[in-house]
Amino acid sequence: MDIVTTSPLWGQATNPWNPIYEVGGSSGGGAGCVAVKGCPITIGTDIGGSVRIPAAWNGLYTLKPTNFRVS
Repeated sequence: MDIVTTSPLWGQATNPWNPIYEVGGSSGGGAGCVAVKGCPITIGTDIGGSVRIPAAWNGLYTLKPTNFRVS
């Protein structure tokens, strides 16, 4: 597992504020889009930090989903 967003077609997603940095995590592309106001909101599961890491790396806030389990 890696904490960067990489596409075989487009390569590595970069931070919109400073292109030498990455957007982070599997939801990094969505976080970069929200950071530049390209979209108002994105979704993610945050099982391994895939929402919290991109939010932190792009200067955003996030809501962590709850761990809801049906018994």
